[in-house]
Amino acid sequence: MLTYFLLPLISSIVPYLLALSAASFIYIALADIVPGRRSTGGLKTLILELALIAGGIATIYALRPG
Repeated sequence: MLTYFLLPLISSIVPYLLALSAASFIYIALADIVPGRRSTGGLKTLILELALIAGGIATIYALRPG
């Protein structure tokens, strides 16, 4: 019932929340598909992954309508 009254207030951020939840689901699915990815790593790999995530966010931001 509370969400019914809050929806008009947060309707502008719903697409971003849906995109975030979809990206999280895809990440979890890929982590399960490629289990070897979890065993290797390090700081260099972490920096590369964060750069790729930032690039993905920038791409979505650049391609958004309006």
